[in-house]
Amino acid sequence: MKPSSFLTAAVTAVLILFSSSFSSGNGASSPNVPPDAAALKQNTHYYWYLASGDVYDGWRTVTDEITSLETRYGVSVDTDPRGGTLLARGYTLFGTPHLVWPSAYLYGH
Repeated sequence: MKPSSFLTAAVTAVLILFSSSFSSGNGASSPNVPPDAAALKQNTHYYWYLASGDVYDGWRTVTDEITSLETRYGVSVDTDPRGGTLLARGYTLFGTPHLVWPSAYLYGH
C-alpha cells in the first residue's frame, strides 16, 4: 500500500465517524426526544384544588383526578371547557395563595 492510500483511508474513517455522531438515528430510542404532550400531561402529578372555595383535594394525575371527580359528582369530567362547569384546578406548586397559574383545568358536563 502506498503512503497516500493510508492517508485517504484515515481521512475517510474520521469523516465516517464524525458524520455518524450527528445522525439522528431512530427517534423512538433517543433519550433527547420529548414525549408526547398529551402523555406527559396524563402522567404529571398536580396539586388539585376544587373550584368551589379553593379547597385542596389531593396530589394526583389528571386521569386519577377525573376518576375521583366523576365518582364524587356523578358527571362526566374532562378538560374541555365548552359547555362545562369548572370543578377543579391543578397546580404544579402546593399552597395558597397560589404562586403560579393553574396548569390543568377539569370541567364537569
